Amino acid sequence: MRPAKPIKEEDKKSLEGLLQKVRSKPDFQSVQSVWLRAAFNMTAPEISKATGLKQSTVNINNFHYFSEGISSLIGCWKRRKTQCKFNKGRRERTFA
Repeated sequence: MRPAKPIKEEDKKSLEGLLQKVRSKPDFQSVQSVWLRAAFNMTAPEISKATGLKQSTVNINNFHYFSEGISSLIGCWKRRKTQCKFNKGRRERTFA
C-alpha cells in the first residue's frame, strides 16, 4: 500500500473554515471526508465507517481534492452524471 499524500497546513485551515460555510449535505460530506483525513490522518475505510459514506465516495473526494484543489469539493456531487461547471459568482461567494 502506498503512503498517503500529505495535505498542506493552509489547506487544513481552509477545510475547517469551509466546514462552517457549506450549506448542503453533499457539500458538507465531501469537505468532511477530506477534512477527517487531514485533521486525524484517517484512512478511507475509517472515514467511510465514521461518516456512513461509501469507501469509493471517500476515495473519489480525495482524488478530486488532490487533482483539482479545495474548490472541487463544493457543488460537484454529481460528477459522474454531468460535468460540474462552477459559475464565477457562486465560487466567489463560497470562498470569500
